[in-house]
Amino acid sequence: MKFFRVVDEIYSPMKAQTIGTIKTPALPLRFDGDEILARVEKYQRGGPLHGLAGRVGAWSPVLQDLVAPTGLAHKDLKIELKNGVVTKTDPHTRLVKEDHIFNLPGLRLPGGEEIDSFTMFVARVYHRFKLDSKRLPVVLCHGAFTNGNSWQVGTEGRNVRHLHKYDSFANFLASKGFDVYMLNLPYAKRIYSRYVQSVYGVPYRPDPDIGFDELQEYVPSVIDFALATHNETMRAENDKEKGKINWIGHSLGGMLMYAYLSRQDERINAVAALGSPISLNAQILRWASNFNRLIERLGKEERRTQEAAAQKEALGAGLSPAKRLALAIVPLTDGLYFTPSLAISTVARFAPLIDYIYNPENADPYMIKPFILSAAEPIYARLFDFFLHMARRNEFVSATPGLDCDYIELMGQIETPLFLGAGEKDWLATVGSIKNARRFIANRLPANERDHRFPMQVFKNTGHADLISGHNALTEVARSVIAFFDRHA
Repeated sequence: MKFFRVVDEIYSPMKAQTIGTIKTPALPLRFDGDEILARVEKYQRGGPLHGLAGRVGAWSPVLQDLVAPTGLAHKDLKIELKNGVVTKTDPHTRLVKEDHIFNLPGLRLPGGEEIDSFTMFVARVYHRFKLDSKRLPVVLCHGAFTNGNSWQVGTEGRNVRHLHKYDSFANFLASKGFDVYMLNLPYAKRIYSRYVQSVYGVPYRPDPDIGFDELQEYVPSVIDFALATHNETMRAENDKEKGKINWIGHSLGGMLMYAYLSRQDERINAVAALGSPISLNAQILRWASNFNRLIERLGKEERRTQEAAAQKEALGAGLSPAKRLALAIVPLTDGLYFTPSLAISTVARFAPLIDYIYNPENADPYMIKPFILSAAEPIYARLFDFFLHMARRNEFVSATPGLDCDYIELMGQIETPLFLGAGEKDWLATVGSIKNARRFIANRLPANERDHRFPMQVFKNTGHADLISGHNALTEVARSVIAFFDRHA
């Protein structure tokens, strides 16, 4: 696969250099094609666990849907291996989902430190018959405490990672003709360990030193991949190739664009930043550390179930019944799986500072369970330190020692059309913080040009996570973003 340019050609405040190139397909997979397909199908039916909940799901898709609804147990879902890529097709919606796993290049930082190459997992979703050759591919970048699955949490709340409805942000965009690429940033270790590593056999060894400043350096490579993959499809259909992408970022995913767009990367046509603040409240971060520990615990249990599954495969009948039982016990995770969704949502409504995560009035009560089980992620200490640094100084600046980078100043150099979306009841990325971001970006322009290139919209009765998964995520937020992209096509 041919990529369009090397990362070094785009100005970087870090002056980082790439080490090597993007390699795709990814690392040699440990399993052959048939084994991978069998593992993917088992994962779809049993959820992300090999524990008790996973075995229940593997035994009965109906019970799995009651226990931990994912929508992936749909009996007609077709799973294939095409050109080394696992492809899932729903025959009713005609939505296609592809798993792309590849290696991003390493980085050499200004001080001589090196960040190793790491595996990137990107899920691609498009409509088999509605892929619009006039629309640019769109990259979806998740927030700090989530992974790419956050874009496939159904607005009806009962499903996540599914294809059989158009009720999630990603599926809705695909139904409108977009070629959608959902990133999973390198700190999203739950999805990498429970899916990429356990299903595909690809080792996951991210560099823990990756923070906000380093994440930006991988944006050009992600754009390379999206364009190359999209254009390969366009050539097969004898359609015109594209040289640009659109980008939608939620929370951190939009903040990355605030910092990156000053580089004037001409391959980015337009950006939508949803709930992306430039200031934070330190009190929120103190509570967020508790949430981080909860998700870390879930991740450890999931990794233990994978290790248990590996032992069972290796030893088979050699395991005693007592050992089998001990390996199967995952109390927190299985407890969440078997707790009714309404009970979890009821408890969540009384959790401290839950309003900073989402507005319960704008979200289906069933949403919180699949969100925690499939979309929530812990974050690296480096990234958490960046948010603490941001909150304590009340500034949007680099937290990397020796790197004097004021992102507020760089935002004044943005030329790429940028839509800023804010939730009226978003207490994490407040309306005031989004307004300040727009002011730093657009105040240099006349009012009419400012409204055209850098519009801002406040969505009523909307919190943070429900900007992309709430009742109005499709009818208001997604439609506003699509209209913005169409104006700047």
